[in-house]
Amino acid sequence: MFPYLSLFGRQIPMYSVMILFGMLAVMLYFVCIRGRLPFSKADGGLLLVYSTAGVFVGAKALYLVTALPQLAADFGGLYTATGLFLQKYLYSGFVFYGGIYGALAAAGIYCRVCRLPMDQALRWLFPAAPLFHAFGRLGCFCIGCCYGRPVERLGVVFSHSPIAPNGVMLFPSQLVEAAAEAALFCLLLWMALRGADGFALLGVWLASYGVLRFGLEFMRGDAYRGFVGALSLSQVISLVTVAWGIWLLARHGGRRAAEAAATTAEK
Repeated sequence: MFPYLSLFGRQIPMYSVMILFGMLAVMLYFVCIRGRLPFSKADGGLLLVYSTAGVFVGAKALYLVTALPQLAADFGGLYTATGLFLQKYLYSGFVFYGGIYGALAAAGIYCRVCRLPMDQALRWLFPAAPLFHAFGRLGCFCIGCCYGRPVERLGVVFSHSPIAPNGVMLFPSQLVEAAAEAALFCLLLWMALRGADGFALLGVWLASYGVLRFGLEFMRGDAYRGFVGALSLSQVISLVTVAWGIWLLARHGGRRAAEAAATTAEK
């Protein structure tokens, strides 16, 4: 609804502002839970930095995959219109699924190299992922990207969006996803505080978000997100994500209960 923020005579994209708010929220969350981390604050901070880098690298890489046909057609512009080419393909365009898998890969590599417990890293740091994403989707709503299909009621109407159709009632896909991610953040934090296994916690998010995203894709109205047959690329990734989440839950969901039972039996 508010694509740009005017500040000191300059227009700042509200998407960037919301991303900044999301990063500040993650930093505040990290400050609140750092005393619970089973490793040093330095390792916790570096793990957060590497994971954040993985978010942006993975999100950009998957976006470029979805835009590959158009990227190939425009590649000559890298030499003839470098600024416009970089603006289109480097400075904008991110895919969340790429970001989340990039963050997990970066965290896994860091934990393996530094011999940190990945289970505990996931348990305490992963709830930051849906928290950050909730702000990201609010940024999408502000500028109008990732917009929903036209609906007759219970929708939103954009008037100044440079991306979404203006003057048409659209399903508020960005707001629904933002609210769902905020709820998932609360759920994951509650699980972490109750001692849930980190991999089980990851499994809950993967399965829950995968189902949510698969369903929301049917209500999306934008056609630039890539398709594989009748399904969008995000729906294909959602199926894999749900399967992985269910596998993690089956493997790690009962670990804490089993450990508690074993401890009780030994006593």
